[in-house]
Amino acid sequence: PSTTIVKKQPNAQFTRLMNEYREMVGLDVFASGGNEIVSAAKALKKKKLLGFLADQDGYINGLPVPFLGQDSSAVMGPATFAKKFGSPVVPIFASRKPEGGHIVHILPALHYEETGDEDVDMYRLTEACVRVTEEFIREHPDEWLWFQHRWMTKMDQIIDYDKKIAIRERAHEKQ
Repeated sequence: PSTTIVKKQPNAQFTRLMNEYREMVGLDVFASGGNEIVSAAKALKKKKLLGFLADQDGYINGLPVPFLGQDSSAVMGPATFAKKFGSPVVPIFASRKPEGGHIVHILPALHYEETGDEDVDMYRLTEACVRVTEEFIREHPDEWLWFQHRWMTKMDQIIDYDKKIAIRERAHEKQ
C-alpha cells in the first residue's frame, strides 16, 4: 500500500490523467496545498509507503542546496516526515530498458540522524536526498523529464537565507 503527494498541474486534464494512472498502479493520491500533512501522517501511521517527488523546487521555505552544479531551493518534506515519524527515506527511481519496459531502482534507505543540532540534521538528510537524485539524473540524463523551472526560486527569496547558509556551513564542518 502506497500513498503519494502530488502537485496539481495547471492543466486539469493532465492532472486527472496522471492521477488515474497513479491510481491504476495502486497509489493512493492526494494533492499538495490542502490537508496533505494530515493525510501523510495517517498513511505513515498505517505503515503505508509515502512517496514524494524530491526534485521539486522548495520555494521560499526550502533549504539552499546545490543541485546539478547550481544553488537551488530543496524541499524538506522527506526529512520532515523522517524526523517526525522515524521513517526511512527510500530513494526509488525508474529507468527504461532498451528492449522496452522499465527497471525500478530501490536504493539504500537514508535515515534522519540526530546529533543534537536539529537544523544540521534536517539539512544533512535533505542534502542526501538531493545528492541521490542528482546522481541518478547524471546516470540517466536522457530520462529526466522536467516541466517546471527547477531553479525558479532565487536564493535571496528563501526565507532566513543567511541563517540557512550558516546551517549548511555547520553541517559541512561537522562531517
